[in-house]
This record gives sequence, structure tokens and C-alpha cells, in this order.
Amino acid sequence: MEEPDALKRYLEVWERKQSEWKSQKVNIAVTGHSARGKSSFISALARNWTNKPCPAKSGSTEAIDDCVAYEHPNNPNITFWDLPTVGASDFPQEQRLAEVTDADAFIILTATKFGEEDARLGRKLQEKNKAVIFVRTKIGIDVDRCRRDCPEMDDKAILETVRKTTTEGCADLPSCFDLFLIDNRRSDTYEFNDLEKCIKEKLTVLKGQALVLSIGNMSKNNLRLKVDELKSHIADTVVTASVLGAFPGMSAFTDEATVYRVASFYKDQLGLDTDSLEERSVDPGKRESLESKVRGVTVDIPNIVRLHGLHLRDAGSILSAFGSAFFRPTPGLNTCASALTVSNSLEDVLDKFEAISLEAIDAC
Repeated sequence: MEEPDALKRYLEVWERKQSEWKSQKVNIAVTGHSARGKSSFISALARNWTNKPCPAKSGSTEAIDDCVAYEHPNNPNITFWDLPTVGASDFPQEQRLAEVTDADAFIILTATKFGEEDARLGRKLQEKNKAVIFVRTKIGIDVDRCRRDCPEMDDKAILETVRKTTTEGCADLPSCFDLFLIDNRRSDTYEFNDLEKCIKEKLTVLKGQALVLSIGNMSKNNLRLKVDELKSHIADTVVTASVLGAFPGMSAFTDEATVYRVASFYKDQLGLDTDSLEERSVDPGKRESLESKVRGVTVDIPNIVRLHGLHLRDAGSILSAFGSAFFRPTPGLNTCASALTVSNSLEDVLDKFEAISLEAIDAC
């Protein structure tokens, strides 16, 4: 059945709205003393989010003095800024702060302890209402040393000890601040994933969406980030479904069309399209099985929509038929019916795709 022109136009407007994240400019600034792992940290983020090497210098004419800009490998609108060393004689802090305040989040790194210069920088940024995150790098070295010198301490006790010593003697730290202990070479351990979530949460809704939806490396942690983000936007889709469902007689068709379109987006975002599966070097036999399961979910969308129609999953065919005949032609009631149908159907589809994506991750 061909989509009516009015529906096509409405869905085109809705899709443009759903794609607003692609044009969002996101700037993440990284600073700290020399030899604290700034470049390694930027490389670790890029590798963890895209499974690609260190991002290339952007060549942006906006780069100032020693500030170096690096493009996100999957999204040139996301930029990592490697700022000049904190405390360096050629780093006029007040002047430079004024020049880099367009950044959406500032990450201040140390590999030992935070000093007064780090603390003052953090306070000044917070006074300008900027998002500030403190990060202690090279934590793996401390953990290995403590395991050797203090075998009676478990990892939790070691991390708490390091956390305390990282900030002790630094009286000028903000009263409330985020601190994460990470190792750039082991991004799947310690607090690296918590740091990534924090960066996302520090951004505006659209900028955070741009960050998460630009992730291309489907690890289990990244999959959770993606699924949580996609679930959080089901409500936006439901609003659209409700508007479309306001036209009596059209909702049964528009519900299914909406679920189809969003399901296609889910498939791409979770790396279940053919190109993504091939790029991840999934075994050909396993890849064929995964693609078959994805096709199965897609083909089954009309049944999924009917199953969740009017939220009468267990009501039986007679009651469902009665509900469809009574609610669908009634203005207002059909809008509620569409909202419930699309919301429950999308959650079902997303759950199914998430399970398949986990299989793909295990097969890599």
C-alpha cells in the first residue's frame, strides 16, 4: 500500500526533526599538566567510540596558538581540543579561558595529584557555568603497584585510596565535582565507562544524542549507551504517532509505517546492517544467521504492531476486533490507541534488535 502524500510530507518533516542531532557542534576540551596523557586520552575515546585510530587534526582555522583540534572519526561536527599545558609560562590562563569557553565540556587530567592550578582552573570554569570533569589517568600503574606492595588490599580499597590521595592537599577544588579514575590503555576497566556516561550527561539533550549516536564501535558498554539513548526518544516518536493517529481510519496504517521507519534507524544504529556486520569481521556463517534474524524482525513488524494494538495483547481476537472497531474511528481515543501501539511496538523491536546485537558482539 502506497503512503498518502500527506503522510509522506508529515513523515519527512518528522525525520528532519529526528536528524537534528547530526548538525550539532560538540566541543570537548582536554587540559592538564604535561605528560598526563592528554593525547592518549583523546585517542582512547576515539578508539572506544569508533574502533578507529587517533582522530586526525581538524586543520580548523579556529585553532589558537597551541590548542590542537581533532575531529571525531565518525562525525566531523564533534571536536576534541587538546589545550595547552596548565601552568606553562606561555599559557595566560585568564586570556585563554576567554578564548575556549565555547567548549561544551572541560576535562582536567592528572596522572598523580591535582595541584592548585588545576583546582583554580576548575573553579573558574564552573563560575562560567561550564561543565568540568576531573580525571586521574594511568590508574593501572597504581593498582599494579599496590597489589604488589599491599596484597591484602582489594581493588575497591586501592581505588578509594588513590581517589583520596589524588585530591588531598588541594584546598581550592570546587565543593562539588566529578572525579573518575581511568587507564587510557584499558578503557574497558576501572571508571572509563562511567566517565563516558558523565560526558554525555554534561551536554545538552541534542549534543548528548549526537555523541551517543555517532558511536560506531559496538562493545557491550556502547550498546547499553545506544539502547538507553534510543529508548529515551521513543516518547518523541509517540507524539508523532499520536498526531498521525488523530485522523480516523489512517492510524492502523500510520502506526505500522512509523514503526517500520524507526526500526530501520535502530538497525543501523545497533550495527546490524550488512556493511556494519562485514566491517566487524563477523564470521560469514554467523553473519548470515544474524542477518536472517534481523530480516525476521523486520518482516514481523505488522504482527508486532497488531500484537500491541490497543494494549490488548492478552484480550483475545474478539475483544481486539471490538476495540479496533470502537476506538480507531473515534477521535481522541484513536490518538491514545496509536500512542500505546507505537510505544509498545518500538520497545519490543528494540529489545529484539538489542539481543541480536549482543549475539553479533559475542561473535566478533
